Amino acid sequence: MNLFQDKQWIDTEVQYPGRRELTDIQTGEKKRVDVRRAAEGIVTQEGIPCYSETFNDLEYRIKRYAYEMEDIMQKCSRLLNDINRKVV
Repeated sequence: MNLFQDKQWIDTEVQYPGRRELTDIQTGEKKRVDVRRAAEGIVTQEGIPCYSETFNDLEYRIKRYAYEMEDIMQKCSRLLNDINRKVV
């Protein structure tokens, strides 16, 4: 029984990480721009960055607990089998 399929997260690497293409909805004209996070104002709370390291750590913890749950379920199954054999 395998409760969890882990995966290896990797970061996307691109030539122009902040580049976006904007389309004027009235004219349909497309324009490429580079976007920076400079105009967000005061940071009131820093969040957790979405990097592969963060997701891989989460994967590891979930996997560890999934294996612990599998072990507990197997032990419960063995105990129930033992009980059923004694009752019959």
